[in-house]
Amino acid sequence: MISPLFNKKIKEIIQDSDESVIDKKDITIKSLCSEALLRYTLRPSNPDWFREEIRLRGGLDHIISTVKSNIDFISNKASTSLPPNEESKQQLNNETTDGGEGLFERKHFCIVNRILKVLDKGILDCPSNGTYLVTYQRALLLKSLSTLMKLCQRFLPHCPPTPVCKPATSNHSKSPEASPNSILSEVVKHIIKLFINISNDNEWVSSRIGKEEGLLQTIVCCVFDVPKLIEEKQKYEMYILSLSLIVNMVECSAANRLSFAKITISPSSVESLKYGNSTTMITDGTDHIKIMDALIQLFKYHEMKARDNEILGQDGVKRAAKAIKQKDVNKKPVTGLQLFENGCHDDVGGHWKMSDDGLEWIPSETETTTEHQLTTNQPRKIVANSRNPESNLTTEERKEMNETLDKANDHLENTMVASYVGLVVGCMFRGNRAAANNIRPLLQPEGFKPMIIVLKKMLHFMSLMEGMSKKGEATLKEIIEDLEESEASANNREAITNH
Repeated sequence: MISPLFNKKIKEIIQDSDESVIDKKDITIKSLCSEALLRYTLRPSNPDWFREEIRLRGGLDHIISTVKSNIDFISNKASTSLPPNEESKQQLNNETTDGGEGLFERKHFCIVNRILKVLDKGILDCPSNGTYLVTYQRALLLKSLSTLMKLCQRFLPHCPPTPVCKPATSNHSKSPEASPNSILSEVVKHIIKLFINISNDNEWVSSRIGKEEGLLQTIVCCVFDVPKLIEEKQKYEMYILSLSLIVNMVECSAANRLSFAKITISPSSVESLKYGNSTTMITDGTDHIKIMDALIQLFKYHEMKARDNEILGQDGVKRAAKAIKQKDVNKKPVTGLQLFENGCHDDVGGHWKMSDDGLEWIPSETETTTEHQLTTNQPRKIVANSRNPESNLTTEERKEMNETLDKANDHLENTMVASYVGLVVGCMFRGNRAAANNIRPLLQPEGFKPMIIVLKKMLHFMSLMEGMSKKGEATLKEIIEDLEESEASANNREAITNH
């Protein structure tokens, strides 16, 4: 006889399942066991021996096989549902009205997404598992995931970032079902996270990933093309993850640096990266842009946006302060009674209020309550502070505060993206003064100074947050020193030439 507690647990598993493993219309013991095992593996508190056992007992083999079978299904579906040429693509975009829901099987993407989370947890603090994922059957997993990333990038233009909100059907229903665009972007991000974890401080794995045909180009597309196709709230994470993976790839592998330097992208990928006095990119003669030129354009775009931020940007703050000063000069002085014309004026213990009978003093709730307790001899209660700054804000002030927070967040995001781009550029010519001299003219008129500033900010931020290893911190310091030496050397040459 099944115990009531066990029966309740099974019902909870079924109700909370996203149907990627358990089919609620056809529940089997196998699907229940698979769901339970996936949940247990995803627990962050699992011991090291458990991760080892997953590999030794054939768990990773089964996971890789499951990933491949689902990706093969998605690939076959894409070959029939996605158009082969641009004209057909445009026609399909005009005909698609369900957010891309009918173009692919949601279940197979959800299964892969969950398994990628399991793999991410399974290789955490277990390098042997990461190496096994790369070497198993001649990098079968790498080939499959590379194919899936390309498929996601093909699907995304037909799945616009419009969330599909479906009404709840029961008390146990979770949040509205994710849109196809959201699922695709999540799959891409989890693939990148997996690649980051297995390639971190591992030259052999980084080189092996770089050898996979077309994978470096696909990762570059995640920097320049994918952010335009996904939801606004996911763009920043996509930038940081993609650039972090590129840093891992080029930091310790000379072969990857050579391959990466040969990559070119379409001019349409950087059309939107124009800000202020930003100039048009120079092509390589074949209507393509070199990757280093595109990265410099991406850096300048985000660095200039961060600098022009009205809240924390160096140039933006100066302009805002100047505007406020000019406004104060033109503003007429306020007379005493005009302070009360808009309604209320706060003071200690209460506030003044303008009424038909003139000015009235309205005591605060705290003061009134205290007097009532003293006159009625009631026990004294602790009264919450009614002068909570946020609770006293007007609608306009709340709106202004939210706008200020949004601008501060934009400044942080633009600074971090610019920092990671600078890190990639620094890794590409670290110890190569000739390459640095070729790149510097693209950063005129200020040269490497803006890049040095944002990298120093990144170093300071990561040190405070303890978000970087000692080796990574040493690498970042070395890149900053190289940039400073290159900038000083270039300035000396210019001074000699001018004389």
